[in-house]
Amino acid sequence: MLIFDYVHGLRQVEEPSKVLLIEFKRPGRTSYADDENPQLQVEKYVRELQTGNMRDMKGRPIKLDDRTVFNCFIVADIVGKLDEWTFTWQRTADGRGRVYLPRDGFRGSIELVGWDAMLADARGRNQAFFDRAGISGTSYFSPS
Repeated sequence: MLIFDYVHGLRQVEEPSKVLLIEFKRPGRTSYADDENPQLQVEKYVRELQTGNMRDMKGRPIKLDDRTVFNCFIVADIVGKLDEWTFTWQRTADGRGRVYLPRDGFRGSIELVGWDAMLADARGRNQAFFDRAGISGTSYFSPS
């Protein structure tokens, strides 16, 4: 299930805490306004979480310390402005995505994953299940 325009944080209770943030951008999107840079959006979410003013789904305050590790992902087509904004980011080991490692502000990373790469990986991981069930996995991994 994909939910657009909302931030969802999942954290594990261990030392140090780990937070997973995922920012989904509409498949096929090629243009962004200057104030829609996903890196800046993700960094804004991190800053909001670090303030201690946010609450979890049960209404309890989210308390994170300076050791918290943020694993952030942006899932989007790497074209247009998004390609320009992330041009200097390090490439992933497979060359299909990009990674930004902030030097200050928070511990962790921001990884840009292209829709096509994500869908191809999901298809590959689940193909044996689809084959065994006698169904085509193609329809489940095709953007509409």
